[in-house]
Amino acid sequence: MAIPWNRVNAAYLLRRAGFGATAAEVDEHVTLGLEGAVSRLVDYEALDNSALETRLTQLGLNLDELFDLYFWWVYRMLYTARPLEEKLTLFWHGHFATSFAKVNDTRLLLRQNELFRQLAAGDFERMLVEISKDPAMLIWLDNFLSVKEAPNENYGRELVELFSLGIGNYTETDVKEIARCFTGWTLAGGAEFAFVAGIHDTGRKAVLGNVIREGRGMEDGLEVCRILADHPVTASFIARKLWRFFAAGEAPSRVLDAMTSAYVAGDRSIREMLRVIFTSEEFYARAVTDEQIKSPVELYVGTLRTLEADRNIVEFAAFRFFIYHTLLMGQTLFLPPNVKGWDGGRKWINTSTLLARDSFASAVATTRGPGYQLVNAGVLVARSGAATAEEVVDYFADLLGPLDVGGAARGRLIDYLHAKPDGTAGAFSLDEGTIDTKVRGLLVLLLSSPEYQLHLKGREPGLVAPVVVTPAFKNGKLIVGAEGASLQEGARVRVTGDAVDGTESFPLARKSPKKWVVAKRATSEPGGHLLGDLAARGAALTLVIENPDGGQSEPYDLAV
Repeated sequence: MAIPWNRVNAAYLLRRAGFGATAAEVDEHVTLGLEGAVSRLVDYEALDNSALETRLTQLGLNLDELFDLYFWWVYRMLYTARPLEEKLTLFWHGHFATSFAKVNDTRLLLRQNELFRQLAAGDFERMLVEISKDPAMLIWLDNFLSVKEAPNENYGRELVELFSLGIGNYTETDVKEIARCFTGWTLAGGAEFAFVAGIHDTGRKAVLGNVIREGRGMEDGLEVCRILADHPVTASFIARKLWRFFAAGEAPSRVLDAMTSAYVAGDRSIREMLRVIFTSEEFYARAVTDEQIKSPVELYVGTLRTLEADRNIVEFAAFRFFIYHTLLMGQTLFLPPNVKGWDGGRKWINTSTLLARDSFASAVATTRGPGYQLVNAGVLVARSGAATAEEVVDYFADLLGPLDVGGAARGRLIDYLHAKPDGTAGAFSLDEGTIDTKVRGLLVLLLSSPEYQLHLKGREPGLVAPVVVTPAFKNGKLIVGAEGASLQEGARVRVTGDAVDGTESFPLARKSPKKWVVAKRATSEPGGHLLGDLAARGAALTLVIENPDGGQSEPYDLAV
């Protein structure tokens, strides 16, 4: 099935491959077509980014200070002409997670950040070589202390476990032999890579079945990088990590095979793997688009980009502290929690971070004062041509997603715009006062919604949204009522909850025109579970009914 290329899918691509986009940018990428839009994103070196570099220089930031370095990178994400370049830099920062807490030198972290940006979409072997020589990494995983008399295994272990092969694809002997290969890879003057032959183990070594002959020097470490980059497991390991970061969950087998083939054919090219992801039907499927929670940095940058935050306010020295919202939401750049980086997914959400996300939504929509406003709600509304409450709600839901907030939620948002200060219903009209209060309030509600906090994709034109009447769980079966013919043959129910690992999908069988059932012995995808087993593990499940055409119901919380 061909991927329909429309505003819904273009906006979704720009959120996943970047950090969100303005309405004009979405329209521009629709005009380019799918192949053209993907090429614009992944072949980003063709785009002139000199205006950003000039502006960053003019800001006069002190990059010896961690806060200024943090702002420097967030500013790049906000105003780059190459969003995928920065998104990939963020990916590699999590993949090769290195922390200021131990490195304690912003100059080295800046150099590593620029290394990730320079090699972001290129040859993975070269990335392994350069990160092995990177001063921040040498300090972070102690390899600068590794000598032939006492090889340090920290870097060798993470090189195979976290950076290339994954657990179960190497032995302890491989780790020890790799550590010997990297002896002598150290620092000169505390800040520059140096290979010191006198502390290198020149003996014979064997790594993953490959013999490395004796009497050599720095070539031993280079050979390890080649062995790992060319190992067949590495291609699939990196493919899975890229899919989880840019899409969600486990990569479908067809896409995984295509990505690994692209890696091999493209001389270990990350760019070609991404091209496969962004042009695959699976990437735009509902099962993927509903799965991923925005990271704090994605939420922060994407919101300010989409709402066209005033650059002068963003640059204002006192306002720079606005980026502390990302810290409160649980993500601090240059300070990952451990060598594995951030877990992501549901780990982004707890009682503390959820409150911080709501606080951010309120702050970004309402920050203003005499002569300034972070988001100019009046300009956005005027550009839309919206006048009625219905049009205003639909415009901002479209701008921020498009968000498929559902009929009931849309009605409540419209009622909010109509409501008078005492809560009673009234008339809505656009004027300076309602824009500054009601429209900004609407933005807060939309930015706080689950549909916005997730990387949800709005419903495409023509899709049927199932209308579900109260489901019930009885004797191991889920019984779903439906109004009229709103459910289609082949409909499924997606189940999430604290006791469910990710999302499980079950087939629905029609029992009558208004009765559909998940059978007692029906098993889920991808986990192969019985619904009764999942329900027995927790007190509540969230259900979403999905039709084959992609239309889906509003979420329904089912107490078990």
